[in-house]
Amino acid sequence: LLDRREEDHAALKKQRVADIEAYLKDIDDKHKADKLAALAKAGEGNLVDAAIEAAQAGAAVSGRYPDPECLALREKLAVWLTGRTGETVEPDMILPGNGAAELIYALCAAVRPREVLVLRPGFTEYARAAQIGGSRVRFIELDEAAGYALPSQPEDWIGPDTDAVFLCNPNNPTGYACSGEEMRNWAGVCHAKGVRLIVDECFLPFLEDEKERTMLRSLRQFPNVLVLRAFTKIFSMAGLRLGYAVSDDVEFLEGIRERMQPWNVSIPAQMAGEAAIGRPDEAAAYLDATRKLVRTERAYLKEELERGLAAKVYPGTANFLLFRAPADLRKRLIREGILIRSFTNAEGPGAGCFRIGIRKHIDNQRLIDVMTELRATKEPGSGSMLF
Repeated sequence: LLDRREEDHAALKKQRVADIEAYLKDIDDKHKADKLAALAKAGEGNLVDAAIEAAQAGAAVSGRYPDPECLALREKLAVWLTGRTGETVEPDMILPGNGAAELIYALCAAVRPREVLVLRPGFTEYARAAQIGGSRVRFIELDEAAGYALPSQPEDWIGPDTDAVFLCNPNNPTGYACSGEEMRNWAGVCHAKGVRLIVDECFLPFLEDEKERTMLRSLRQFPNVLVLRAFTKIFSMAGLRLGYAVSDDVEFLEGIRERMQPWNVSIPAQMAGEAAIGRPDEAAAYLDATRKLVRTERAYLKEELERGLAAKVYPGTANFLLFRAPADLRKRLIREGILIRSFTNAEGPGAGCFRIGIRKHIDNQRLIDVMTELRATKEPGSGSMLF
């Protein structure tokens, strides 16, 4: 039965390759030339400009359907990830999606787990995707007193009905970053128990020790692991929607792909992604500069918030900070044209907890200036100070 299943899968893959080859041959020479010329032109500027220009050029040639297999993008991603991790990543180990969120929902539909473990505080879409798929969600309640650290004993949490575990590294919104050893510990226990481990690493490229923490280096050791990444955060492409999953279990990726819409990644998104990583040396320099900026500005914001603007600031590792302040802070900042993330008690951190993104210094300074002004301002009708 297993041999027949493998044969069927091989035949399906072969047919799909043949179909794509026929599709590509059907694209006229002018369309090919336009795309190649656009990517070449985009390569003349800096990395960010190159990605923007590639997306604009992609819009100009969007009279055609996008490549449903994202072949060129997957090939460039394989080269990029191999160079960044030192471990060989093949194109067929990569599944692009319309942002990481699409992949989260699709993999829940593919696995259809009986029970899913999710961190709390954590990214709320994991639980939502699992519940929509009919799965029972059980939360791993992180201890604030322990800095929201990941529990060191997975056996205490994984039950007999657990089929999947979602971990985010660094965790959103707490900012806690797991070491590579911590992640491999969870991966090993999950593997021994036949549990899928989904590791969201969308924020990990902001960390300077990314290589030591990533699970991309351990995919062959742990075929039960699937890593989620995105261009959204590190390459500022939130509006284009471009994420990808990486796993050594190619059959599992195929099962996820079958739950996704065809032509889900647009031509502008594919071309912007190709441009962003198409020049590895420049992309690496961009990452280094971005990490330096985030590190410097995160330290600035933490120091200023701790000067009486926040009741508590949690240590951050990525491009955001979590802190506690009066519950009406978000409402009052909106009046000043500033939007920050707030939380409910059901989401873990609770009311009075806020997350801010690390931006350029001029934006961060404005936030601090406005909060400083609000600290000395009475809320209309309340007679109380904000802080």
